[in-house]
Amino acid sequence: SYRCIASNGLIRQSSVANITEFHQPKITIQPLSSRIDVRLGQAINLQCEIDNKQYTIEWHFQNKIIRNNTIDILSIEFNQSGIYTCIGRYEKYTFNKQILLAVYEHEIINNEEIFYSESNLTVFAGRSAIIECQLPFNSDNEITWMITNHTEINNVTFDFLDKNQYRFKIHPIKDYHKNILFKCSYENKLKQSQGLIQLNVEKVLPPPIVSYIPNNQTVPIGVQVILSCESNNEDSIQWSFTPYNRPYKTIKVINNRKYRIEKNHDLIIRHPEK
Repeated sequence: SYRCIASNGLIRQSSVANITEFHQPKITIQPLSSRIDVRLGQAINLQCEIDNKQYTIEWHFQNKIIRNNTIDILSIEFNQSGIYTCIGRYEKYTFNKQILLAVYEHEIINNEEIFYSESNLTVFAGRSAIIECQLPFNSDNEITWMITNHTEINNVTFDFLDKNQYRFKIHPIKDYHKNILFKCSYENKLKQSQGLIQLNVEKVLPPPIVSYIPNNQTVPIGVQVILSCESNNEDSIQWSFTPYNRPYKTIKVINNRKYRIEKNHDLIIRHPEK
């Protein structure tokens, strides 16, 4: 425990601050790679493990949440190509790790190899985004990029993040990036290749305004009380209790602990204790 003390003849001291040791968990994704090239129709299994059993595990892909530590895809499609994020949660703590599944098609026609990929990438206006070619990675090949539509756009710069030019960064994303179709291909002209990536630009909505009524309330022991929390829209509200001077011990409200939450955002506490 720590306390701040100030003195100029008179002594004043702060309340006690508690510091708790915290160990960041290790997240492991199988297969052990940040990028996996997967041929169209191939099966793939993703597993996420955390070395702390207190954490729950879930996968996020696009707007989907998979509440499991394993993802089994029996026959992968182009629309399953993209970034998969494993998230570990414990109380208010979250940690994550990502893996890219790059789905491609490979054919041989008239003794000529043809590589093809297509994907949609959702990005957010005002933020940065990393665009990654999803043709199979080959350290001997360099990637070339072009925009196949919106020919009037000439202010998109390719800020490459690796020597083979598989990845580049856009910062910030603007409204005019909406529906841009990027095309990547191998610089090696002996291979026919085409990787298409279309951007879907969304705007980040501001969080709802939440007001707690009243701002401070003394709750008598053993007396039923109603605490009200209101939002400026219809978003749901999750109540939580944070013990004084112990913000790291936030306790989520659970319905069977002498209180319940009403649909109108009221929290009713029956017979409160100290």
